[in-house]
Amino acid sequence: MIELPNLDLLLDSDPEMMTLPSIVHEILELIDSSDSSSEEIVKLVSQDAVLTTKVLRMVNSAYYGLVAQIETVAHAINIIGLRTLRDIVVVTKVGEKFNGVSPDVVNVESFWENNLACAGMAKRLDQRQLIPRNNIFAPALLSNIGVLVMLQKSPRASRHVLQAAKENRQNIYDVEQEILGYTHADISVELMKRWEIPEIFIQVAKYRHHFYEGGSYSNEAAIVHLAASYTDRVQPFVNFEGLNSEPDLAIHNYINLPEIVIHEVMDEMDGGSTPSIMM
Repeated sequence: MIELPNLDLLLDSDPEMMTLPSIVHEILELIDSSDSSSEEIVKLVSQDAVLTTKVLRMVNSAYYGLVAQIETVAHAINIIGLRTLRDIVVVTKVGEKFNGVSPDVVNVESFWENNLACAGMAKRLDQRQLIPRNNIFAPALLSNIGVLVMLQKSPRASRHVLQAAKENRQNIYDVEQEILGYTHADISVELMKRWEIPEIFIQVAKYRHHFYEGGSYSNEAAIVHLAASYTDRVQPFVNFEGLNSEPDLAIHNYINLPEIVIHEVMDEMDGGSTPSIMM
C-alpha cells in the first residue's frame, strides 16, 4: 500500500525549502522601489559571491556578444537590466534549494535541461510576438518546479503516478489529480506563494496547463504550454510514452503568432544561443 501524501504535509515536511534567503526579498524590494538607488542594488548583489558570478557570466556570455570583458557588477547590471537581474536572483536561489538532491531519487541535471529548453523556446516565441512581454524566461524555467519537489519528497507516490499514466496512456497532470487530489502545478503554486516571489511566476505555474483560465496572464501561460509540449516530446525529463500531451488546439487564440512562425521557432531550437540563468 503506497502512502499518498497530503499537499500541506508534503510541503511542511521540509521547513528549509519553504523559505528563500533574505537577500532575495531585499533585492526584489530594491528593484520594485522607486526610492532605491542602483548603488544599493549593486552593493547587495556584490555581497553574494554566487550572484556576482552569475551576473558576470551572464553579461559576458555569447548571447550579449560584447567585445570587451565586463568586470564589475555595476556595469553588468546596467547592461542586462533589472528584470534580468530579478530573474537571476530568483532562479539562482531556488536552484540552490535542490543542490543536494540524490541522483538516486531524481536526475536534477536532466530536469533543468528540460526546463531550460522549455524556457528558451518560450523566450523565442515571445520575442516573435508583435508586442513581446519580455518577462517569460525565468517564470517558464521554474513553472515545473513542483515535479522536482514531488519526486524528491515522495518518490514512491511519484512512481505510482508515472506508472498509472504509462499504463493508461494519460497525461501525468490528469493522473495526479485523479490519484493524489492535487497536481505538480498545485505544488509549484503553493511553494512560490510561500517564497513570496513575483506574481508572474505563480500565475504561469498555475495556468501552464489551463492557459485559457489565466486572465491577464493567459498569453504567458499559453506560450509556456506550447513550449513545454514541444520540449517534453523532443527532450523529455520523464521518459514514458503517453505522459506528454499535444498542445491544446485553442492555443492559437492566446498567442499572437501565425502557425508558420511557431514552426520556425521549433526549427530554431536546434541551434542559436539563449541566455541561461543556470550557467
